[in-house]
Amino acid sequence: RCTRTHRRGGGGGGGGYRDFESRYDHDGGYNRGGGRRTPPRGYGGGYGDRRPHGGNDDEPMSFKHFMLQQPDHVQPKEAEAMYKDYMIQKLGDAKKVWFKEHHEDEELRKKYDPVRIEEALKVRESEARESLGELVVKGPAPGSDGAGAGASDDPSRAKDADLLGKLIGKLDQEKNIQKNPLMDGGAAGASAEGGKCLDLGALLDYAWKIHGVNYYKGEELGWNDFGARKQREHLSQPPEGTDAEYLKNVEIKWELRIIEGDQASKLLGKEKVAKETDDFVKENVQTIDGNKFMCKLCTKMFKGDDFVVKHIQNKHKEIIEEVRTKIVHKVYEENFLNDKTFTKHEQEYKHLINGRSPARPGPAHGGGGGGGHFVPLPRSNPKPPRAYRDLDAPKQESRTVLDY
Repeated sequence: RCTRTHRRGGGGGGGGYRDFESRYDHDGGYNRGGGRRTPPRGYGGGYGDRRPHGGNDDEPMSFKHFMLQQPDHVQPKEAEAMYKDYMIQKLGDAKKVWFKEHHEDEELRKKYDPVRIEEALKVRESEARESLGELVVKGPAPGSDGAGAGASDDPSRAKDADLLGKLIGKLDQEKNIQKNPLMDGGAAGASAEGGKCLDLGALLDYAWKIHGVNYYKGEELGWNDFGARKQREHLSQPPEGTDAEYLKNVEIKWELRIIEGDQASKLLGKEKVAKETDDFVKENVQTIDGNKFMCKLCTKMFKGDDFVVKHIQNKHKEIIEEVRTKIVHKVYEENFLNDKTFTKHEQEYKHLINGRSPARPGPAHGGGGGGGHFVPLPRSNPKPPRAYRDLDAPKQESRTVLDY
Protein backbone atom coordinates (compact mmCIF):
# COMPACT_ATOMS: atom_id res chain seq x y z
CA ARG A 1 0.00 0.00 0.00
CA CYS A 2 1.27 3.43 -0.88
CA THR A 3 0.80 6.11 1.77
CA ARG A 4 0.87 9.72 0.63
CA THR A 5 0.96 12.81 2.81
CA HIS A 6 -0.55 15.96 1.36
CA ARG A 7 1.04 19.22 2.46
CA ARG A 8 1.18 22.75 1.29
CA GLY A 9 3.22 25.74 2.34
CA GLY A 10 2.23 29.31 3.06
CA GLY A 11 0.22 31.25 0.48
CA GLY A 12 1.99 32.17 -2.74
CA GLY A 13 0.94 35.79 -3.12
CA GLY A 14 -0.49 38.53 -1.00
CA GLY A 15 2.39 40.24 0.68
CA GLY A 16 5.21 37.95 -0.30
CA TYR A 17 4.26 34.72 1.49
CA ARG A 18 7.18 32.37 1.82
CA ASP A 19 7.02 28.61 1.76
CA PHE A 20 8.18 27.51 5.18
CA GLU A 21 7.04 23.91 4.75
CA SER A 22 10.60 22.69 5.22
CA ARG A 23 10.77 24.34 8.63
CA TYR A 24 7.36 23.29 9.94
CA ASP A 25 6.23 19.77 10.74
CA HIS A 26 2.42 19.54 10.80
CA ASP A 27 2.57 16.68 13.29
CA GLY A 28 4.99 18.18 15.75
CA GLY A 29 5.76 21.86 15.21
CA TYR A 30 8.80 23.69 13.96
CA ASN A 31 11.70 21.48 12.99
CA ARG A 32 14.96 23.39 12.93
CA GLY A 33 17.33 20.47 13.21
CA GLY A 34 17.41 20.49 17.03
CA GLY A 35 14.19 18.66 17.75
CA ARG A 36 10.58 19.74 17.63
CA ARG A 37 9.21 22.94 19.01
CA THR A 38 5.71 24.09 19.73
CA PRO A 39 4.18 26.26 16.96
CA PRO A 40 3.40 29.89 17.87
CA ARG A 41 0.34 30.25 20.03
CA GLY A 42 -1.94 33.16 20.62
CA TYR A 43 -2.52 34.13 16.98
CA GLY A 44 -5.53 32.41 15.50
CA GLY A 45 -4.75 29.18 17.32
CA GLY A 46 -1.30 28.79 15.81
CA TYR A 47 -0.40 27.09 12.57
CA GLY A 48 -2.59 24.01 12.44
CA ASP A 49 -3.17 21.29 9.89
CA ARG A 50 -3.47 23.01 6.53
CA ARG A 51 -3.86 19.93 4.36
CA PRO A 52 -5.79 20.61 1.12
CA HIS A 53 -8.18 17.70 1.72
CA GLY A 54 -9.82 19.57 4.61
CA GLY A 55 -8.24 17.96 7.65
CA ASN A 56 -9.20 21.11 9.55
CA ASP A 57 -12.96 21.65 9.87
CA ASP A 58 -12.55 25.33 8.96
CA GLU A 59 -10.44 24.58 5.88
CA PRO A 60 -12.37 23.84 2.65
CA MET A 61 -11.72 20.61 0.79
CA SER A 62 -9.61 20.56 -2.33
CA PHE A 63 -11.39 20.04 -5.64
CA LYS A 64 -9.96 16.51 -5.89
CA HIS A 65 -11.19 15.47 -2.44
CA PHE A 66 -14.55 17.16 -3.09
CA MET A 67 -15.10 15.17 -6.29
CA LEU A 68 -14.44 11.89 -4.48
CA GLN A 69 -17.75 12.47 -2.70
CA GLN A 70 -19.75 13.15 -5.87
CA PRO A 71 -21.44 10.76 -8.34
CA ASP A 72 -19.38 9.46 -11.24
CA HIS A 73 -21.78 10.85 -13.88
CA VAL A 74 -21.09 14.52 -13.01
CA GLN A 75 -19.86 16.44 -16.05
CA PRO A 76 -16.78 18.74 -15.86
CA LYS A 77 -18.71 22.02 -16.16
CA GLU A 78 -21.26 20.89 -13.61
CA ALA A 79 -18.51 19.74 -11.27
CA GLU A 80 -16.87 23.16 -11.46
CA ALA A 81 -20.16 24.87 -10.62
CA MET A 82 -20.83 22.44 -7.76
CA TYR A 83 -17.41 23.09 -6.26
CA LYS A 84 -17.96 26.84 -6.60
CA ASP A 85 -21.25 26.51 -4.68
CA TYR A 86 -19.46 24.50 -1.99
CA MET A 87 -16.70 27.10 -1.66
CA ILE A 88 -19.24 29.94 -1.43
CA GLN A 89 -21.05 28.14 1.37
CA LYS A 90 -17.75 27.38 3.13
CA LEU A 91 -16.26 30.89 2.86
CA GLY A 92 -19.58 32.73 3.00
CA ASP A 93 -19.06 35.03 -0.01
CA ALA A 94 -18.53 34.54 -3.75
CA LYS A 95 -16.06 37.42 -3.72
CA LYS A 96 -13.92 35.66 -1.10
CA VAL A 97 -13.91 32.56 -3.28
CA TRP A 98 -12.77 34.61 -6.27
CA PHE A 99 -9.97 36.13 -4.19
CA LYS A 100 -8.83 32.70 -2.95
CA GLU A 101 -8.60 31.53 -6.56
CA HIS A 102 -6.92 34.64 -8.02
CA HIS A 103 -4.92 36.25 -5.20
CA GLU A 104 -1.64 35.36 -6.93
CA ASP A 105 -2.57 37.24 -10.13
CA GLU A 106 -0.13 40.09 -10.65
CA GLU A 107 -2.80 42.54 -11.86
CA LEU A 108 -4.79 41.95 -8.68
CA ARG A 109 -1.70 42.37 -6.52
CA LYS A 110 -0.76 45.66 -8.19
CA LYS A 111 -4.14 47.08 -7.25
CA TYR A 112 -4.72 45.71 -3.74
CA ASP A 113 -1.58 44.08 -2.31
CA PRO A 114 0.12 46.38 0.27
CA VAL A 115 3.54 45.10 -0.79
CA ARG A 116 3.01 45.99 -4.45
CA ILE A 117 1.34 49.30 -3.57
CA GLU A 118 4.25 50.35 -1.35
CA GLU A 119 6.70 49.55 -4.13
CA ALA A 120 4.63 51.59 -6.61
CA LEU A 121 4.43 54.56 -4.21
CA LYS A 122 8.20 54.62 -3.89
CA VAL A 123 8.53 54.67 -7.68
CA ARG A 124 5.91 57.43 -7.87
CA GLU A 125 7.82 59.57 -5.37
CA SER A 126 11.07 59.05 -7.25
CA GLU A 127 9.47 60.02 -10.58
CA ALA A 128 7.90 63.12 -9.00
CA ARG A 129 11.29 64.29 -7.74
CA GLU A 130 12.81 63.64 -11.15
CA SER A 131 10.08 65.68 -12.85
CA LEU A 132 10.63 68.47 -10.32
CA GLY A 133 14.25 68.75 -11.41
CA GLU A 134 13.16 69.02 -15.04
CA LEU A 135 10.43 71.59 -14.39
CA VAL A 136 10.93 75.08 -15.84
CA VAL A 137 8.91 77.68 -13.94
CA LYS A 138 7.48 80.41 -16.17
CA GLY A 139 6.09 83.70 -14.99
CA PRO A 140 2.56 84.97 -15.75
CA ALA A 141 1.71 86.40 -19.13
CA PRO A 142 2.31 90.14 -19.57
CA GLY A 143 -0.63 92.26 -18.46
CA SER A 144 -2.18 89.53 -16.32
CA ASP A 145 -2.43 89.48 -12.54
CA GLY A 146 -1.04 85.96 -12.23
CA ALA A 147 -4.39 84.17 -12.29
CA GLY A 148 -4.05 83.21 -15.95
CA ALA A 149 -4.26 85.03 -19.24
CA GLY A 150 -7.53 86.85 -19.77
CA ALA A 151 -8.77 86.10 -16.26
CA SER A 152 -7.80 89.20 -14.33
CA ASP A 153 -11.44 90.10 -13.72
CA ASP A 154 -12.55 86.56 -12.82
CA PRO A 155 -12.65 86.01 -9.04
CA SER A 156 -13.36 82.28 -9.48
CA ARG A 157 -9.93 81.77 -11.06
CA ALA A 158 -8.25 83.43 -8.08
CA LYS A 159 -10.28 81.13 -5.81
CA ASP A 160 -9.14 78.12 -7.82
CA ALA A 161 -5.52 79.25 -7.51
CA ASP A 162 -5.87 79.49 -3.74
CA LEU A 163 -7.42 75.99 -3.43
CA LEU A 164 -4.93 74.46 -5.84
CA GLY A 165 -2.04 76.00 -3.89
CA LYS A 166 -3.28 74.28 -0.72
CA LEU A 167 -3.70 71.00 -2.59
CA ILE A 168 -0.16 71.19 -3.98
CA GLY A 169 1.16 71.83 -0.47
CA LYS A 170 -0.56 68.63 0.70
CA LEU A 171 0.77 66.61 -2.24
CA ASP A 172 4.32 67.95 -1.73
CA GLN A 173 4.16 66.83 1.89
CA GLU A 174 3.01 63.33 0.94
CA LYS A 175 5.88 62.92 -1.53
CA ASN A 176 8.48 64.49 0.80
CA ILE A 177 9.12 67.44 -1.52
CA GLN A 178 10.71 70.08 0.71
CA LYS A 179 11.33 72.92 -1.75
CA ASN A 180 8.62 74.05 -4.14
CA PRO A 181 9.84 76.54 -6.78
CA LEU A 182 6.38 78.14 -6.97
CA MET A 183 6.23 79.02 -3.29
CA ASP A 184 8.31 81.25 -1.02
CA GLY A 185 8.81 83.83 -3.74
CA GLY A 186 10.45 81.31 -6.05
CA ALA A 187 8.17 82.13 -8.97
CA ALA A 188 7.41 85.39 -10.71
CA GLY A 189 3.75 85.05 -9.77
CA ALA A 190 4.33 84.52 -6.03
CA SER A 191 2.79 86.98 -3.65
CA ALA A 192 4.64 88.75 -0.88
CA GLU A 193 2.27 87.44 1.82
CA GLY A 194 2.49 83.83 2.89
CA GLY A 195 4.60 82.74 -0.06
CA LYS A 196 1.46 81.87 -2.08
CA CYS A 197 1.65 81.56 -5.86
CA LEU A 198 -1.12 83.43 -7.67
CA ASP A 199 -0.19 82.20 -11.15
CA LEU A 200 -2.95 79.64 -11.80
CA GLY A 201 -1.36 78.51 -15.05
CA ALA A 202 1.91 77.64 -13.31
CA LEU A 203 0.01 75.86 -10.53
CA LEU A 204 -1.99 73.79 -13.01
CA ASP A 205 1.19 72.85 -14.85
CA TYR A 206 3.00 71.95 -11.63
CA ALA A 207 0.09 69.89 -10.27
CA TRP A 208 -0.05 67.79 -13.44
CA LYS A 209 3.65 67.30 -14.20
CA ILE A 210 4.74 66.66 -10.61
CA HIS A 211 1.67 65.09 -8.99
CA GLY A 212 -0.50 63.83 -11.86
CA VAL A 213 -3.43 66.04 -10.81
CA ASN A 214 -5.69 67.34 -13.59
CA TYR A 215 -7.46 70.00 -11.53
CA TYR A 216 -10.36 71.03 -13.79
CA LYS A 217 -11.06 67.44 -14.84
CA GLY A 218 -11.19 66.33 -11.21
CA GLU A 219 -8.67 63.58 -11.91
CA GLU A 220 -5.68 62.27 -9.97
CA LEU A 221 -3.61 59.54 -11.62
CA GLY A 222 -3.27 56.33 -9.66
CA TRP A 223 0.06 54.88 -8.55
CA ASN A 224 0.04 52.40 -11.43
CA ASP A 225 -0.77 55.07 -14.07
CA PHE A 226 1.49 57.83 -12.81
CA GLY A 227 3.68 57.75 -15.92
CA ALA A 228 0.73 58.74 -18.14
CA ARG A 229 1.17 62.40 -17.17
CA LYS A 230 4.14 62.57 -19.58
CA GLN A 231 2.04 61.47 -22.57
CA ARG A 232 -1.15 63.41 -21.84
CA GLU A 233 -2.08 67.05 -21.44
CA HIS A 234 -4.05 68.62 -18.62
CA LEU A 235 -6.91 71.12 -18.78
CA SER A 236 -5.88 74.76 -18.36
CA GLN A 237 -9.49 75.85 -17.84
CA PRO A 238 -12.89 74.27 -17.19
CA PRO A 239 -14.28 72.18 -20.07
CA GLU A 240 -16.63 73.97 -22.46
CA GLY A 241 -20.28 73.83 -21.49
CA THR A 242 -19.66 73.20 -17.77
CA ASP A 243 -22.01 74.81 -15.29
CA ALA A 244 -21.63 76.06 -11.74
CA GLU A 245 -22.58 72.64 -10.32
CA TYR A 246 -19.66 70.96 -12.11
CA LEU A 247 -17.18 73.52 -10.75
CA LYS A 248 -18.66 73.11 -7.27
CA ASN A 249 -18.20 69.32 -7.43
CA VAL A 250 -14.58 69.78 -8.52
CA GLU A 251 -14.00 72.14 -5.62
CA ILE A 252 -15.56 69.67 -3.14
CA LYS A 253 -13.45 66.81 -4.51
CA TRP A 254 -10.17 68.63 -3.93
CA GLU A 255 -11.22 69.94 -0.53
CA LEU A 256 -11.94 66.35 0.56
CA ARG A 257 -8.62 65.25 -0.91
CA ILE A 258 -6.83 67.79 1.30
CA ILE A 259 -8.73 66.66 4.40
CA GLU A 260 -8.64 62.86 3.88
CA GLY A 261 -5.13 62.59 2.46
CA ASP A 262 -3.79 59.96 0.09
CA GLN A 263 -6.04 56.90 -0.04
CA ALA A 264 -3.15 54.78 -1.32
CA SER A 265 -1.33 55.09 2.00
CA LYS A 266 -4.41 53.75 3.80
CA LEU A 267 -4.32 50.59 1.68
CA LEU A 268 -0.92 49.76 3.17
CA GLY A 269 -2.55 49.02 6.53
CA LYS A 270 0.66 49.78 8.42
CA GLU A 271 -1.13 50.56 11.68
CA LYS A 272 -3.07 47.28 11.54
CA VAL A 273 0.05 45.26 10.74
CA ALA A 274 2.05 46.90 13.53
CA LYS A 275 -0.74 46.51 16.10
CA GLU A 276 -1.51 42.85 15.38
CA THR A 277 2.17 41.93 15.25
CA ASP A 278 2.68 43.62 18.62
CA ASP A 279 -0.38 41.81 20.02
CA PHE A 280 1.06 38.48 18.86
CA VAL A 281 4.31 39.15 20.72
CA LYS A 282 2.49 40.13 23.92
CA GLU A 283 0.19 37.12 23.75
CA ASN A 284 3.21 34.83 23.77
CA VAL A 285 4.42 36.19 27.12
CA GLN A 286 3.11 34.10 30.03
CA THR A 287 3.33 35.09 33.70
CA ILE A 288 4.19 32.31 36.16
CA ASP A 289 3.84 32.72 39.94
CA GLY A 290 3.59 36.47 39.53
CA ASN A 291 7.34 37.05 39.30
CA LYS A 292 8.47 34.83 36.43
CA PHE A 293 7.79 35.28 32.76
CA MET A 294 7.99 32.63 30.06
CA CYS A 295 8.25 32.76 26.28
CA LYS A 296 5.51 30.50 24.92
CA LEU A 297 7.43 29.94 21.71
CA CYS A 298 10.39 28.20 23.36
CA THR A 299 9.45 28.00 27.13
CA LYS A 300 12.50 30.04 28.16
CA MET A 301 12.11 31.87 31.52
CA PHE A 302 12.87 35.53 32.34
CA LYS A 303 12.59 37.89 35.30
CA GLY A 304 10.60 40.57 33.46
CA ASP A 305 7.99 40.68 30.69
CA ASP A 306 9.96 43.31 28.76
CA PHE A 307 12.88 40.87 28.56
CA VAL A 308 10.54 38.28 27.02
CA VAL A 309 9.37 40.80 24.43
CA LYS A 310 12.96 41.61 23.45
CA HIS A 311 13.77 37.90 23.40
CA ILE A 312 10.90 37.15 20.99
CA GLN A 313 11.84 40.08 18.75
CA ASN A 314 15.49 39.02 18.58
CA LYS A 315 15.39 35.22 18.73
CA HIS A 316 12.11 34.44 16.95
CA LYS A 317 12.35 36.85 14.01
CA GLU A 318 11.36 34.17 11.51
CA ILE A 319 8.13 33.39 13.35
CA ILE A 320 7.29 37.09 13.70
CA GLU A 321 7.94 37.62 10.00
CA GLU A 322 5.65 34.72 9.12
CA VAL A 323 2.90 36.13 11.33
CA ARG A 324 3.43 39.59 9.87
CA THR A 325 3.18 38.17 6.34
CA LYS A 326 -0.10 36.55 7.28
CA ILE A 327 -1.45 39.88 8.57
CA VAL A 328 -0.33 41.66 5.38
CA HIS A 329 -2.24 39.05 3.38
CA LYS A 330 -5.34 39.82 5.47
CA VAL A 331 -4.95 43.51 4.62
CA TYR A 332 -4.60 42.52 0.95
CA GLU A 333 -7.86 40.58 1.12
CA GLU A 334 -9.66 43.40 2.95
CA ASN A 335 -8.54 45.92 0.31
CA PHE A 336 -10.02 43.69 -2.37
CA LEU A 337 -13.29 42.97 -0.53
CA ASN A 338 -13.81 46.66 0.28
CA ASP A 339 -13.68 47.64 -3.40
CA LYS A 340 -17.38 47.83 -4.26
CA THR A 341 -16.64 48.57 -7.91
CA PHE A 342 -15.23 45.08 -8.50
CA THR A 343 -17.95 42.83 -9.98
CA LYS A 344 -15.96 40.42 -12.14
CA HIS A 345 -16.63 37.57 -9.72
CA GLU A 346 -20.40 37.99 -10.20
CA GLN A 347 -20.10 37.86 -13.99
CA GLU A 348 -17.85 34.80 -13.82
CA TYR A 349 -20.21 32.99 -11.46
CA LYS A 350 -23.28 33.73 -13.63
CA HIS A 351 -21.44 32.46 -16.68
CA LEU A 352 -20.49 29.29 -14.80
CA ILE A 353 -24.06 28.68 -13.61
CA ASN A 354 -25.51 29.29 -17.07
CA GLY A 355 -23.10 26.73 -18.50
CA ARG A 356 -24.29 24.02 -16.12
CA SER A 357 -26.10 21.04 -17.67
CA PRO A 358 -29.90 21.69 -17.65
CA ALA A 359 -30.71 17.98 -17.43
CA ARG A 360 -30.10 17.80 -13.68
CA PRO A 361 -30.49 20.36 -10.88
CA GLY A 362 -27.37 21.75 -9.30
CA PRO A 363 -26.08 20.94 -5.84
CA ALA A 364 -28.12 23.73 -4.27
CA HIS A 365 -31.72 23.21 -3.16
CA GLY A 366 -34.11 24.02 -5.96
CA GLY A 367 -31.76 23.72 -8.95
CA GLY A 368 -28.83 25.57 -10.44
CA GLY A 369 -29.51 29.08 -9.22
CA GLY A 370 -26.59 29.00 -6.85
CA GLY A 371 -28.61 30.68 -4.13
CA GLY A 372 -29.23 27.66 -1.92
CA HIS A 373 -26.98 25.57 0.27
CA PHE A 374 -24.64 22.90 -0.98
CA VAL A 375 -25.61 19.31 -0.22
CA PRO A 376 -22.95 16.61 -0.77
CA LEU A 377 -24.29 13.93 -3.10
CA PRO A 378 -23.73 10.24 -2.33
CA ARG A 379 -21.84 8.09 -4.78
CA SER A 380 -24.28 6.23 -7.04
CA ASN A 381 -22.31 3.02 -7.53
CA PRO A 382 -19.76 2.62 -4.76
CA LYS A 383 -16.96 0.25 -5.68
CA PRO A 384 -16.84 -2.98 -3.61
CA PRO A 385 -13.86 -3.24 -1.27
CA ARG A 386 -10.91 -5.25 -2.51
CA ALA A 387 -10.40 -8.71 -1.08
CA TYR A 388 -7.44 -8.99 1.28
CA ARG A 389 -4.73 -11.38 0.28
CA ASP A 390 -1.82 -12.16 2.60
CA LEU A 391 1.23 -12.70 0.44
CA ASP A 392 3.27 -14.00 3.41
CA ALA A 393 0.81 -16.74 4.36
CA PRO A 394 2.08 -20.34 3.84
CA LYS A 395 0.87 -21.96 0.69
CA GLN A 396 -1.76 -24.68 1.14
CA GLU A 397 -1.68 -27.70 -1.08
CA SER A 398 -4.88 -28.53 -2.84
CA ARG A 399 -5.40 -32.24 -3.57
CA THR A 400 -8.35 -34.11 -4.93
CA VAL A 401 -8.76 -37.70 -3.66
CA LEU A 402 -10.40 -40.04 -6.12
CA ASP A 403 -12.11 -43.03 -4.45
CA TYR A 404 -12.89 -45.85 -6.84
